[in-house]
Amino acid sequence: MTAEAETADAERPRPALSRGEWAVFVCLSALNLVPIWAFPYFPAQDAPNHLYTVEVMRLLLDGTAPPALAAAFAPALGLKSNVLFHLVMLGLCRLGLSLATAHRLVLSGYALAFPLAGLFALRAANRRASPLALLFLPLVWSWFVLQGLYNYVLSLPLALVWLGIVARDGGRPGRRAQLALGLAALGVYFGHAGTFVAMLLVTFVRVVRPGDGSRASPWARLREAAPLAAALAPAFLLAATGLPGLLAPSAAPEPTVSRFESYGFAEAAAAFFVEFAMRYHVWELAILAPPLVALIAIPLVAWRRRGPDAGRPPRWPLEAALILIALYFALPHIFHGSDVSPRLRPLVVFCLASYAGVALSGQARRRVAALALASGIASVGALASDFAHLNRQLRSFTAAIPLVREGSRLYPMVFDPRGTSILVRPFLHAWGYYGTSRHVVSPFAFGWHESRFPFRYRQLPMHVFDSRLPSDGEDEPYALEQGRLCAAARRLAPSLTCADVRADAERRLARLGASYDYLLTWAAPADFLALLGDRGYRLVLADGAMALYESPAPRL
Repeated sequence: MTAEAETADAERPRPALSRGEWAVFVCLSALNLVPIWAFPYFPAQDAPNHLYTVEVMRLLLDGTAPPALAAAFAPALGLKSNVLFHLVMLGLCRLGLSLATAHRLVLSGYALAFPLAGLFALRAANRRASPLALLFLPLVWSWFVLQGLYNYVLSLPLALVWLGIVARDGGRPGRRAQLALGLAALGVYFGHAGTFVAMLLVTFVRVVRPGDGSRASPWARLREAAPLAAALAPAFLLAATGLPGLLAPSAAPEPTVSRFESYGFAEAAAAFFVEFAMRYHVWELAILAPPLVALIAIPLVAWRRRGPDAGRPPRWPLEAALILIALYFALPHIFHGSDVSPRLRPLVVFCLASYAGVALSGQARRRVAALALASGIASVGALASDFAHLNRQLRSFTAAIPLVREGSRLYPMVFDPRGTSILVRPFLHAWGYYGTSRHVVSPFAFGWHESRFPFRYRQLPMHVFDSRLPSDGEDEPYALEQGRLCAAARRLAPSLTCADVRADAERRLARLGASYDYLLTWAAPADFLALLGDRGYRLVLADGAMALYESPAPRL
């Protein structure tokens, strides 16, 4: 080979992934589909409640909702955030797909799109770091998905597309890139407002701190970013019009959620990895923490070890990640029932992985591929084992569905929402399967705030017995079993004993159930079941930990 040919070969762009890396990518992508299609139920915590929302919306929009359902709920669908999952699901159902099939297709689309979008973003930001996208594959089924944060999760692949375009083109994307960026930004906004705001911040850092060596002022850079601003304008205007409603307080306090929770520094640092790489068990950290740590550590090591001949790779991804980390520690963990700071974690990882100073050697690429393959196989294997166990329990939970009247009222009481799980609570909203199948009305639907959900209660569930939907906190039965309810009561009245607190709580729960047609219990203690018998409840069916009762005086 001549010297000219060798030079041309050296300058020819290398493929983002080698054939072996593509083989790992394709195999793990296919493997990630197994948990979706191999089991009847995908036991994510919030999934049944989201599916219930879609089914109620479908019936309300079609005008076919049972009278009790139509009297309880009103549609609140609009061009707002936190509705992407519901819009896609409603569209698929309009095409004639069943709710279960549509759900599987949406999850499959996410499972395939997330690593592909990661590959696009890393290739656009730094082609030499493209193999790091393999580490996104084991993280497809992260804590965020198993929590059932569907709208937020669907915003992540779109955020990666947004990040890739901005990393490559800065403030001056071409026309096709403008169109793609505008659509991605709209999708991110419809998915989750938190992702949208964070991506605006990352984009701002990219524009004003590009690291291109020029001496232009930040204001001059912003003025030059008119094509970028034009692409983002539709989504930005939608977000601006929806902000007042998003910040408006609920009409009444929600009995099922925490108003405000904040982590300490050490707790937040630990939670960054635990509430990301852990799903049901602590030992899952051994499977998912290595690829997560690698995605964080490799860019940081590359930045620390950059030599004099490496030039000065733009540091804006590191600066954006630093700002997001500062916000992560400063913001509350939960605000008005929604996770706030946890949703910044993936975006920190995305920014770090986009650092242009990463250059993987052949040996490093092979190690990344091996880590992705081992972690991906172990992740799906562990998830399949858990899903098999949880599906057996969910079959018991849903065994009474055929015995429930269409359009009736049902009060669920879940005394053990976790089972063997440490973090995710797969049984907390499992009553939603009764809702999707028998169109029951429950006080625990995601319909409290019309700016945050696609439908709303016409009259909010309240703590008082004479309301249309009397309700205590959805978590109260579990708090009773854990002893948290006793501890809270004794802080206000130290003379009370835990036996007094328990007896009073069980009497109140039994009285609440009498306001509904059915009382559905899961893992209820024997003393509470005995109380239900004394109060005249009729046992309809018991299967495993599930017991369905007909109320002594049901409302017809």
